[in-house]
Amino acid sequence: LSQIDFVASGGSFKNNIGKRVENKNDFIKQYKFNIAFENSKTKGYCTEKLFQAFAAKTIPIYWGWGNEEFVNPKSFVNLDNFSNIQEAVEFIQELQNDDEKYLQMLSEPVFLIENIQEHYEEKLQKFFDHIFEQPLSECKRVYRIGTREGYFYNQVEWAKYQETIKGGGGNLQFSQEICNSQKTQKKTLKNFVLKIVKKIV
Repeated sequence: LSQIDFVASGGSFKNNIGKRVENKNDFIKQYKFNIAFENSKTKGYCTEKLFQAFAAKTIPIYWGWGNEEFVNPKSFVNLDNFSNIQEAVEFIQELQNDDEKYLQMLSEPVFLIENIQEHYEEKLQKFFDHIFEQPLSECKRVYRIGTREGYFYNQVEWAKYQETIKGGGGNLQFSQEICNSQKTQKKTLKNFVLKIVKKIV
């Protein structure tokens, strides 16, 4: 890409603008494209990089998961759509030189779902309703800290957890022990989480 045009790097890696940028949005909105690569590719892992480019009204050149369930595939350059890097570079160069094609991609809606904020608020509400309203005996995973052996205080608790996820005889007893010891308050916790989500959104 650097052979096609100047590629500005405003971070610490290969910085070529003489300083580190203070405001990423102000920086990337000056350019037609933004290289928005994740540091790894795993299903379900999609960070802020893709959406920062969208927010700055520039086209993301993306490598990563790029959830096709709600992000419009026509709104960004997804490297997974090309058989090799050179093919992707040629497509980017085509967008660079063809204003009509570039503006068409830039004008595409980012999300496939209309009113996406309301959609996910409703989905989140249903998710928490299910957690708090289901009978305790139907809880599938109840544990103290995490899902790996190293997260547990001792072998006894690890064994109890294994019984829980297998749906063994200790399931209900262990679930009640954990819930009671942590004094879970349904309404308080639910309202607290929803407040946080609203602030983020």
